[in-house]
Formats: sequence, structure tokens, C-alpha cells
Amino acid sequence: MVRVTAVAAADSAAAIAAFRDGDHGRAVAELREPAAAGDPAAQFYLGLAYAQGWGVIADAARARDWYGRAAEAGYAKAQVNLALLLLDGEGGEVDAERAQQWLLRAARQGDGHAAHHLGLMYYRGHGVARDFAAARTWWTSGVERGDAPSAFNLGVLYRRGLGVPRDVGEALRWWEFAARRGMPEAQNALGAAYQNGDGRPFDLGEAWAWFRLAAEGGLAVAQINSQLVASRLDPTAMARAEERLAALRASLVAPAPP
Repeated sequence: MVRVTAVAAADSAAAIAAFRDGDHGRAVAELREPAAAGDPAAQFYLGLAYAQGWGVIADAARARDWYGRAAEAGYAKAQVNLALLLLDGEGGEVDAERAQQWLLRAARQGDGHAAHHLGLMYYRGHGVARDFAAARTWWTSGVERGDAPSAFNLGVLYRRGLGVPRDVGEALRWWEFAARRGMPEAQNALGAAYQNGDGRPFDLGEAWAWFRLAAEGGLAVAQINSQLVASRLDPTAMARAEERLAALRASLVAPAPP
């Protein structure tokens, strides 16, 4: 195993800070030395740069290589990202079995995203037998670690009655968990619940606030929904809805950095 020196670790920290600040070109240049010295965080961010084309020409094969080095060193985020490349066949062959193994390793370290993707494998029957109960188990594990997509997907199970009794109230409870952690799809789902009085009291102002929040998160259908609801609100109701939107923005749980 390569020993990472204190100097390499310090260089890696500075490069990662530049990466998160959006200075990708400088970050990539500064990541190379600590990554070559064996620093798994530097290897992960270099893999991320190649995967996204941030500061370099996108290259999934190089991303897979750098993620692989960090994954072997036990870096959970790299294990998850490597698994996703293996599942999609980006940068090499599809290998669902290896992907599942990497996700399991990351999930056992407490990574919520790994639990989410394991749940998706079972939900879709992707590389494993389709099993809604197993999907629910992994998504529950993801929620315990604060993962918003896991909560949203639990809501889908309850909404549709897949492997659990159909329960709209329970679905909305999970969607609100995801919505308050910034997931536009969950915010839009809550808006629809208030718009239709489905599992939540009919409230067009509350519906508009959730739709608008989802639209600000980039969800195109929520933009349309917010406009349709706005056309049904008088000026007084619109003012109250805007106040509610401001309160919702302030209540969101800040996402973790990449």
C-alpha cells in the first residue's frame, strides 16, 4: 500500500478546495501529484473531473481508473461512482456483479448513496432478481443516512403499493423528507398533493410554493405547474404563497458537498 505523506495530503486538500470553488483547471493540475502519491481523496476528485469533463476532456475510462484506485483504498464515494460506471458500461464493459460488490462495500461504510443505488438494482431487477422488499430495506438504510432519493423512492413504493400496503399518507411523509432536502421531484409531488387535496389538505397557495421551489431546482414540469396554479390565485393569496415559499427556502436542509 502506498503511504500518503502529510505534504501530499495537504496538497490534496488545497486542490479539493479549488475543485469545490469551481476552479477545475487549477484543481486538476494540483490533484495529479497527490493522486499519484496514493491519496484516495485526490484520486476520487480526479476521477470525478474525468467523468464530468471538468478541467479536462471527459474520459470515462480514465474516470473508471482513478475511481478504482480510490475504491481499492476504501474511499466510499469512489466505490459508488465506480459502481455506476460499471452498471452503465461507461469506460468499459458492463459488470453488474462487480458494481453490486462495490455498492455493498460503500453501504457497509454508511454511504447513503450506495444504499440508494442498491435499492434501485433490486427495484429494477438490474443484475439481481427483482425484489421490492430488498429495495425497501436498502432505501430505509439510505434514509437513515439522510439520502433524499432513497426517501423519494420509499414514497413511490407506498404510493403504488409495491411490496408494502398502499398508503398515500406514508408516501407523502417520505416525499416531504426528500423535499426538505432539496429534491425537486419530491417538491413537485408535494405540490400535486396540495393542489389535488390528495393525502394533504387542498391548498393552492401551499401547492404553488412547493411547485415554485421545484421549478427553482430545475424541474421543468414544476415550472408549468406553478404557472397553472398561480393563474388561480388572487393577489392576496399570491402574497401569502410567496411568504410560504420564502419560509420553505429557509427550512431546506443544506446538501453535503461532493
